[in-house]
Amino acid sequence: MKLVFLISLPRSGSTLLQRLLMGHSQIATCGEPWLALPIALMDRRYEGFSTYGHFSLNNSVTNLYELLPGGREQFLSEGGNFITSLYEKISPPNKAFFLDKTPRYYKIIPELKLMFPQAKFLYMTREPISVYASILNYIDGKMYRLPTWRQDIVEGMHKLSFEIDNLDSNSYLIRYEDLVADPTDTLSNVLDFLGLSFEPDIIDRLNQRNINLGDPSSGKKYDTISRKSIHSWKTVINSKTKRAVGMNWLKEVPESCFLSFNTSKSEELKKFDSLKPKTDLRNIASWLTGATYFYGGLNVVRWGFKRRKEKLHSAVY
Repeated sequence: MKLVFLISLPRSGSTLLQRLLMGHSQIATCGEPWLALPIALMDRRYEGFSTYGHFSLNNSVTNLYELLPGGREQFLSEGGNFITSLYEKISPPNKAFFLDKTPRYYKIIPELKLMFPQAKFLYMTREPISVYASILNYIDGKMYRLPTWRQDIVEGMHKLSFEIDNLDSNSYLIRYEDLVADPTDTLSNVLDFLGLSFEPDIIDRLNQRNINLGDPSSGKKYDTISRKSIHSWKTVINSKTKRAVGMNWLKEVPESCFLSFNTSKSEELKKFDSLKPKTDLRNIASWLTGATYFYGGLNVVRWGFKRRKEKLHSAVY
């Protein structure tokens, strides 16, 4: 079985593409596995916290590299073998490909290539202002939940654009706008890249394909394919606070990254400027609450409080 990784920023239409591809007779998939993230990030000291001591884990894994003939690359390769074995066990028989759709794999693309040297990579982009608007939709406009998504714009665009600018023979680029405008042509090209033939019913019965994990709204949202989402940002970014946060995030992203997303920084900022939203005091208060909570590390304090309440050890490393 061959592996295919579908990598994008969250809220870029990857769930839609996954649901379409799972309709092919040769492609298996499941929700968002996330399995490669902890393996690839074991040796990154500041990428997590836990009760067992992430710093100690980092040191131990680094020492383990020295004992392996192939060092870190062999460690990642063995991790890839483990994940591949799991995917083979959960896939129906006679499938040619397993599709792993985990958007935040943009954080570990170099490691994925070491773990799965024979894998195919599908990169998917969507206009940045639409990604931001879709994030707002996903959190129901609750601004206190927004700070955790900053990484997906500021870090995600930078890392994904690097890969797009350096596509190799095992990589293929899909644009969300092309998919919703002409799904048949876009899917035909993707399947041709994978060496598979187009099956006419791959677009049919979209709402009957269930994914047990991942985007919880996908089952309701993707009954049909519509182009309306391309311009939904015009109504979703409906307060000055929402506009200001989105603009500030995009201002942090280098100009060159926007080119990989088939746009420019000035064009995206002009679209924000074209909006004339009203002041919403509830949005301001909600954003300040969330920013204080997440940027001030109060989420870690709350985590420790919950553990003490359950009479568990609350040490964090």
